[in-house]
Amino acid sequence: MIESRVANLESDVSVLKLDVSVLKSDVSVLKSDVSVLKSDVKELRKEVGDMKVEMREGFANLRSDFHESNTKLVMWIVGTGAAISIGFITIMTFVLNNAVPKAPPASAQPPIIINVPAASPASPPPSPNPPADD
Repeated sequence: MIESRVANLESDVSVLKLDVSVLKSDVSVLKSDVSVLKSDVKELRKEVGDMKVEMREGFANLRSDFHESNTKLVMWIVGTGAAISIGFITIMTFVLNNAVPKAPPASAQPPIIINVPAASPASPPPSPNPPADD
């Protein structure tokens, strides 16, 4: 009986040895897989960092382009408004100056001439105090 139990134990130990050897090989495969995963994670982190830098540069360029196009749009709107206003003022000036008939100029009156008679040199002017007779 003891021999059969020892035989069972020996067979169980051999099975356990076989299982342990399989586990060891699996662990070594897992270690290599983990090292591959670590290197892949490092590469992914580097790529993500590069993508962040590229995205920041791209957004900076996009902001710059947007600001430039916004400035150009404002300039076009102001220029178009100024051109329309100038055109409207020009047309209204032409219409108002030419649509209403102009009144003919009033007839010019002849100049008024006033003649003042000249003083005669023969008669002296009367003196204010007559000479006294003594």
